[in-house]
Amino acid sequence: MLFIIAGIMSAAAAWLLNNFLFGLVKERAILVAPVVEELAKTLTAILLGTSIFFTHFIFGIIEAAWDIYSSRKLGQTAALLSVGGHTGFGLAAELIFFWQQNIFYAVSAGLIMHLSWNFMVSQIIRLSKTKG
Repeated sequence: MLFIIAGIMSAAAAWLLNNFLFGLVKERAILVAPVVEELAKTLTAILLGTSIFFTHFIFGIIEAAWDIYSSRKLGQTAALLSVGGHTGFGLAAELIFFWQQNIFYAVSAGLIMHLSWNFMVSQIIRLSKTKG
């Protein structure tokens, strides 16, 4: 159950740091947020000696709750994508850490997936705006 605490701690840390950094790098937020989030989730789980996978899952649930609260129009869709995405990033980080026992590789695995995910979602949104 320590993963619940790790998920809450990492979500709080990421929220605070992202809010601070967004003021500095507005247009690059799509690149900065994944770095902050993957470091927060994976490092917190490792430091507390708990599951990286489930820490990411809890983080995704917290982000999903925020998505629903902050966007009535797309909140439910964004919430599902948050839980699914962060759980997938956590699976990649957990497997790499298990196989390699290397924090840098574990964070990098989650980060590569997160950046790819954000790029894909941003392209889908961009395309839907040009067609609709």
